[in-house]
Amino acid sequence: MVFTLLGGHTVPCIVSAPDFSGVGGEIRSQFAHITDVMPTLVDLAALTVPSTRAGVKRRPFDGVSIADALRDPTVASKHTEQYFEIWGQRAFYRNGWSATAVHTPGTPFSEDKWELHRVETDPTQVDDLALSRPGLLAELRTAFDNVAWEKNIYPLDERLGLDREPASIPAIPHPLVLRPGYPRVFGVHRLIEHRSFVVETTVNFRDGDQGVIFSFGSQIGGYLLYIRDNAFCLDYNFHGRELLRAETAPLAGGRRHLDLRVHALVDSLLDLRLFVDGQEAARIGPTHMVAMGFELGGVDVGESRLSPVSWEIHEAHGAFRYTGDLVHVRVVPGELAPDRGEDFWRSKRQQAAALNQDWDGT
Repeated sequence: MVFTLLGGHTVPCIVSAPDFSGVGGEIRSQFAHITDVMPTLVDLAALTVPSTRAGVKRRPFDGVSIADALRDPTVASKHTEQYFEIWGQRAFYRNGWSATAVHTPGTPFSEDKWELHRVETDPTQVDDLALSRPGLLAELRTAFDNVAWEKNIYPLDERLGLDREPASIPAIPHPLVLRPGYPRVFGVHRLIEHRSFVVETTVNFRDGDQGVIFSFGSQIGGYLLYIRDNAFCLDYNFHGRELLRAETAPLAGGRRHLDLRVHALVDSLLDLRLFVDGQEAARIGPTHMVAMGFELGGVDVGESRLSPVSWEIHEAHGAFRYTGDLVHVRVVPGELAPDRGEDFWRSKRQQAAALNQDWDGT
């Protein structure tokens, strides 16, 4: 996958504002980028942005306001140039043309093939015009090099965090205790990645209490623990490809200890089990282990405030704030999976050593 092609960074943007009467349901095709969001909001709100804060001079916005284009489909785009870089793949856009470096990890950046596309008429970037327009391709490549130094893109590093892998088998992290009302917590994947773990929860349950107990992840994958119809439930989202569900029999009233116990197996498989007061009550698996590389959206306790792990639950209940007395949630890391021993971490370090770093474009 080449993330710097338009398929890697083009997403819908839906805009609604009080003074847009008469333009509802229309589509805009002018080029814009995520860096245009803040300048546009400032423009629409007629705000003045301070030039300094606490004595520090503010950097200019990287983007531009697209308010004119939102009001008028015929206005030319003010965002005429944009650079892209992710994991060594690069691209530069200018006035409807895009030059893209197709990079294969582990190969020299200097050997990358550059493609040229007229994206205004070829949005799927099928027709590579590099051979017929070499001068334009060279111009766009030079523009990328210039902005790469200006914006601290150079030197390139494609190790994807592999250089930060531990030098030896990681020790078991300390447990983490969370309570309702805490802000969304990030970094929890470090407690459960590649290993078994337990999510321990305690509730003072009454008939009819319902809502989210623990949410880790987002629509791209994760775990959701909740109570609905008096049952303790788990929704497991494997990267949006499948949603697996387990639920217990109806809970009895009183102080209940509700646990999710995840056992890490070989070959990136998991066994997931729900326990009520120490007794196994439901099970999923073995199933595939969701990858943690993108953090998956953090952890919420007592509600699910951001991107939902389960769209079905989100559509039916929204954030689904827990209505009862949720005492606490405790995330307890366990042992690494059987095939995550020293050889696994050694291979990670070897992968990092084989990848390119500190390439300055020359």
